[in-house]
Amino acid sequence: MPAGLPTRESPGGRGARRRILQAARVLFAQQSINATGVAELAAAAQVSKRTLYQHFPGKRELVLAYLREYEQEPALGPEGVLVRSDLNPRARLLELFAAAAADPASPRRGCPFLCAAVEFPDPTDPVHELAAAHKRAFTELLTGLARAAGARQAEQVGRRLALLYDGAAAGAIVDDGGAAATEAYAIAAAILHEAIDRS
Repeated sequence: MPAGLPTRESPGGRGARRRILQAARVLFAQQSINATGVAELAAAAQVSKRTLYQHFPGKRELVLAYLREYEQEPALGPEGVLVRSDLNPRARLLELFAAAAADPASPRRGCPFLCAAVEFPDPTDPVHELAAAHKRAFTELLTGLARAAGARQAEQVGRRLALLYDGAAAGAIVDDGGAAATEAYAIAAAILHEAIDRS
C-alpha cells in the first residue's frame, strides 16, 4: 500500500469521511483520479463501499470534496506558503517555487486542480468549473502579492507566475529529479527581479 494512507483508529465507523478523503489525496496524487476505482478507495480508507457511498453519493462528489479540502486547508498543498504571515509578499511568491524545488515529490502528479480539469474536460462539469475557478483565484492571489511586493505590471507578473507554476507542476509528472521545479524557481526569481528591482 502507498505511504500516507490512513489508519483506522477504532473498530467502529468513526472517522470514515476523513479516511476516505485522506485516501483520495494519496491515491489521486499517485495514480490519477480516473485510474483510481471506488473499490480501491474504499479498501485504502478501510471502509465498505456502502460506507463510502453514504458519505459521497458518487465519485464526482468525492472529487469535489477532495478539491474543496485543498481550498479550505491551503497547508495541504504547496500553495499554503502564499498565506504565510511570516514572509513578505516577494518571499511568499519565491517560496511557492522553492518549496516545490526542495521537495520534488510535491506535487507528485502536478497541481491537483489542473489534473482534475484534465480528467474532467467538459467545461460545464462541476469538477472542471471548480478547478477553473480555483486557478483564476490563484492567479489573482499571485497578482495581489506581486502588487504588494511593488512589481510593475502586477497583473502580467501574476499571470506569468501562475503559468510558470502550472508548467512546473505539469513537468513534475514526468520529471522525477525535480529539475522542472528548480528551473521554475530560477525563472520566477528573474521575473520578480525584472518587475521589482528594475522599476
